[in-house]
Amino acid sequence: MFAFIKKSRPERPFLNGQSIYLRRPHELDFESWQRIRKNSKAELKPFEPTWQDDEIALSGFKRRLNIYKVHQLRKTGMSFFIFHKQSHALLGAITLSNIRYGEVQTAALGYWLGTEYTGHGYMREALLLLSLYSFETLGLNRLEAACIKENERSQKLLQHMGFTAEGILRSYFRINGEWRDHILYSKLKKDV
Repeated sequence: MFAFIKKSRPERPFLNGQSIYLRRPHELDFESWQRIRKNSKAELKPFEPTWQDDEIALSGFKRRLNIYKVHQLRKTGMSFFIFHKQSHALLGAITLSNIRYGEVQTAALGYWLGTEYTGHGYMREALLLLSLYSFETLGLNRLEAACIKENERSQKLLQHMGFTAEGILRSYFRINGEWRDHILYSKLKKDV
């Protein structure tokens, strides 16, 4: 279905912040990604879709990379890994999905951090970098993010970053095997 990505050196950072940088995922990131996902599984599981058995294996990672590549080529999505600027440690990931242009000019944000990296401001910085890029470079007018009501940490983060709660999306996303209601947050270009 999808062609496998050639094994070459990872790209340079796509977006640079003060303490982090964003770079497109690469096959050479697999071991770091696998470690952080395994170490953070218990904390992430209540907030994420159910993963297939091979999702954490190299074959699942390659499949994920190829899906990212297709979205990038179609200009419907962009996926980035978040790295610490000094140590180059993989911290987590952030994505823009369902990018739409024309009269809508919007995209959905998704993100996660490894458990050991939460509470240090890394995701605030990643959200700021990707938000500014979305508004200034991609020309989007609106960003959306949705989270379940039990994810208080994500709600506080979005509110701190200037996102506004708009309402409840009923049975919006299947989380950990169940259709769950989500709180929809948005940020407009004029809010920056």
